[in-house]
Amino acid sequence: MAVIKLVCKQCNGQMELDDSRDVAFCTFCGTKHVIKDEIVNITQNIYHGASGEDITKLLTDAKTLVDLEQFEKAFIKYKKAVDTDPANPGAWLGYAITTRKGDQHKAFESAYRLASGGQKNTVFSSWLSAAASSPDLKAAYCTVDAVHKGMVIEKWITYPVSIDECEAWYKNAEGVHKDIVLDRWLPFLVNSDRAKDAYRIAEGPHKGIVLGRWLSCTMSIKEYEDVYKGAEAAHKDLVLERWLSCIMSVNEYEDVHATVDGPHKAIVLTKWTETVESSDSGYSLLHVTLCAVHGENNVRTKFASKWAERVRAGLNERPPAKLNPSQVRIAYGHLDSKDRKKAIRYLAGDSIYGSYDELRTLCTTYQDALDTVAWIAVTGGAQWKRTYKEFKDAYRQNQMD
Repeated sequence: MAVIKLVCKQCNGQMELDDSRDVAFCTFCGTKHVIKDEIVNITQNIYHGASGEDITKLLTDAKTLVDLEQFEKAFIKYKKAVDTDPANPGAWLGYAITTRKGDQHKAFESAYRLASGGQKNTVFSSWLSAAASSPDLKAAYCTVDAVHKGMVIEKWITYPVSIDECEAWYKNAEGVHKDIVLDRWLPFLVNSDRAKDAYRIAEGPHKGIVLGRWLSCTMSIKEYEDVYKGAEAAHKDLVLERWLSCIMSVNEYEDVHATVDGPHKAIVLTKWTETVESSDSGYSLLHVTLCAVHGENNVRTKFASKWAERVRAGLNERPPAKLNPSQVRIAYGHLDSKDRKKAIRYLAGDSIYGSYDELRTLCTTYQDALDTVAWIAVTGGAQWKRTYKEFKDAYRQNQMD
């Protein structure tokens, strides 16, 4: 139902009539008017108006057509008004209200930017009412002034959103509005990949909040490695603390130690060595070797000495216990002279070319050379014969001190 304004043909009295009725009578003189005929006349007169109409008449005619729910014809009038006066906010507002959905944003944006004072509030009210989705509201939010942004956010939180929309909103939100967006975003962060992407985008204290969600999604040592590498310096302490608390096997310390940087290496090594020392099975070859390799001199000495005790016991068994050559090599420098000879015999075995006496002499005279030869014997295998011969020839020629 629309209310139309007419002028009585009989007495020129001003009338407001209900277009749902077929006929009406002038309240001044009683003249009968056929409503539908009057509407047709008004519509035709407006629609076929002169091409040189001024902006005021265009807007007045367009408004009348809207009241008559002749929206397509009203759109044509508003389009003419926009073409006639592109700086007129009223023309753009009418264009936005009557245009197709896809063109509304540009028209509302133009109307809002051109409007001022109370007219800007009118444009915003229409725009907010027309926004029917999260993308529509984001388009409005990115344009309107701070005083109106809060009302856009209030409407946005009533709409269903996706994780991508939350991300887009967060990038555009301002001030406390980011808190509101983050609250809607967090429930979507249900796995490490999503949390990692959110952490990269989050700002300020929000990074710590997202990091907490990221850590809650982290289950494996590999995932903790990704979190540590992706975390900012201020958050690495927390990540490392959680990482170390989740280690289930002493073997995992090597990966942690290789990943962390700076003072965190010392923290990992301390935890690593404490774990090895507190475990009856901690002094395995792997654990002691890795602690020794990565540790400072005092750590290397402590663990190599510990391991030497076990190697010494194995060498003195009858027959000698089955030891890995690497085990013997680690302990060698911490054995006494007698046990070093047993270690060399064990390393040389029955396949060595040359007598044990020659190897013993080399051991006594050239301690550093022996360490190198023994290590190559363990790791190089086939190189042992050639390397041993080179050292023996050097000895005979007095080329080594």
